[in-house]
Amino acid sequence: MIILLIIVGVFDSTPAFAALNNMPLNPMNNPGQLNNNLIHEAQVAITELDYDDLNHLPGTIINPSGNHPNIRIDAQNPPPNAHNIQIQRGGNTIAGVIIDNQYLPANTRPGMREEILRVVRSALVSSLDSLRAGNPQMFQIGGSFSN
Repeated sequence: MIILLIIVGVFDSTPAFAALNNMPLNPMNNPGQLNNNLIHEAQVAITELDYDDLNHLPGTIINPSGNHPNIRIDAQNPPPNAHNIQIQRGGNTIAGVIIDNQYLPANTRPGMREEILRVVRSALVSSLDSLRAGNPQMFQIGGSFSN
């Protein structure tokens, strides 16, 4: 009985696998104003983002459309060895994420692509929420791939 409890205790204390996550990086430059319509438009634009968009040269990735006429997603000038994806309204940022190049390897497997895209989308939503809460933050990706 005692041996069984010790073994169970070891399994219970084993940490779960690491996974990618997002976290605040620094205050957002030139944050814009939000309203419920712009929040909805930004959320729609985020769903249009795909993996290939993450490794984009500076410029517009997703143009305004009928579903989000006031919102676009741009690749901005990045810091060294990274990508800077931002949701823009006019000349203002309303959400952004910095993605270190280590998370965009050339030989990315499908599961890794899905994971990084999910975490980038989540980071953009978190950044959008930070602006809505009055503390606009750029977010970054951290952790390790879980698959």
